Amino acid sequence: MDYYAVLGVPKNASQDQIKKQYRKLSLECHPDRPGGNANKFKDLNEAYETLSDTNKRAQYDSPQIDLMDLFGGMGGMGGMGGMGGAGFPGFIFQHIMKPPPLTMTVTITLDQAYTGCKIPVKIERWIHRNHIKELEQETCYIDIPPGIDSNECMLLMNKGHMGPDGAMGDVRVLIQVAPHTLIRKGLDLCYTQTITLKEALCGFSFELSYLQGKTYKIQNAKGNLIHPTYQKVIPGMGMKREGQVGQLIIGFDIQFPTLTVEVIDSIEKLL
Repeated sequence: MDYYAVLGVPKNASQDQIKKQYRKLSLECHPDRPGGNANKFKDLNEAYETLSDTNKRAQYDSPQIDLMDLFGGMGGMGGMGGMGGAGFPGFIFQHIMKPPPLTMTVTITLDQAYTGCKIPVKIERWIHRNHIKELEQETCYIDIPPGIDSNECMLLMNKGHMGPDGAMGDVRVLIQVAPHTLIRKGLDLCYTQTITLKEALCGFSFELSYLQGKTYKIQNAKGNLIHPTYQKVIPGMGMKREGQVGQLIIGFDIQFPTLTVEVIDSIEKLL
């Protein structure tokens, strides 16, 4: 997999470019968004996890060297004695590998996702001190950008487990947004209000609990009929992200009453 192609950035892209492109594409293909793509979203996270880490990116960018080619095949390695012969005294091949990332899940509110926030993350990691493996704790703070969605990842580089050679792994923080009465779909916020048939025909008024403790009075005057598929769309009241703003979409669940034959006959005469 070509991580640069997955993110749609050149190989000399800066970290800011990579981060911005990841946030843009992860919003477009998020599985919870109409037209989203779960497989592409997974590939994006994998590519971002590698390219956003300086060390991992350097390893990814380095060409793979075939030692057989380097020494002209086994015939060119005579006298090395399995890499330790007299041909190359003191010549040591060493490849320092970072430990696998430590994965954590953090739950935030929709309000926090809307405004962005800084949250503490308590990390427990293994380290090696004086040849003894110990468990260490640290509280780090991560900046949550406005508009973040569930299943997106934040990386804390070199804050994970320590390998035997001293290399530090990363911490992969998976973000989950807690359920809310406003349902998020991409950048849009959706709400369904239950109304009676009488209210659908004769008008209604109700209070809508929005974000940041705000409430809005939603009214529909008598004569403006609400049919089952009607939606009230309010621009600019959705989530905000990277200069884009969603809408607030209010749908209606009309509860139909149980009517007697006499009432149905009366309604039929009126229609």
